[in-house]
Amino acid sequence: KHVEAEQMLDRALALHERNGISDAAQISLTLNGLARIYATRGDGDRAEAALKRAIVASEKNRGPEHPDVARTLGNLGALYTQQRRFREAESTYSRAMAIWEKTSGANHPLSARTLTGLGDMYRAEDRLDDAITTYKKAIELVDNSLDRGHPRMAEALAGAASIHALLGEFEVAEAFYKRALEIRETTLGPNHPETVRTLEALSEVYAKLGNTAEADKLQDRALDLRTRKR
Repeated sequence: KHVEAEQMLDRALALHERNGISDAAQISLTLNGLARIYATRGDGDRAEAALKRAIVASEKNRGPEHPDVARTLGNLGALYTQQRRFREAESTYSRAMAIWEKTSGANHPLSARTLTGLGDMYRAEDRLDDAITTYKKAIELVDNSLDRGHPRMAEALAGAASIHALLGEFEVAEAFYKRALEIRETTLGPNHPETVRTLEALSEVYAKLGNTAEADKLQDRALDLRTRKR
């Protein structure tokens, strides 16, 4: 499937690049799509190259402070986090946040995903205080500017829950994971991989709280969903 998707995106990219600036947004989207495919199959070098190419194309066609540049910078920051290139990740996220703040305001909901990505980076680097502060800033931002059931809220809630679990604050983690699960079941569906991952995380929290019945129930549900996908 990835090979077919890559071929389709390569063909689309060639077409969009022939059209030039009129297809500037599609060039960025297509390169970001290719980067996701490369990253999924473990080809980090090609993923990074595609994302940097998307940034250059967006800067050239739409300007260095266009939201498309910020979105792609966020994806590049996530890739650097996966590769444990934390200094590069942090500077990349910082540049993305600067664009959001200049173009949309410091409290614009579009910056919530960038904040959550930055929180993910802090968590991976074991900077737990910075992570929880950043996740909660994202939660507050979404709470004040978007629907409380927005997928961006679930991302931030799940991130915050993971930190509370790492700190042994399992009751708080339970509350955050339950909210994230409810949103993901509603917006993504019960079978979506993110929903299944949230089920598994909540199951682990219940196990830590000694609620083995609920832990087993959620784990069985998650296992059933994963088995069906094979």
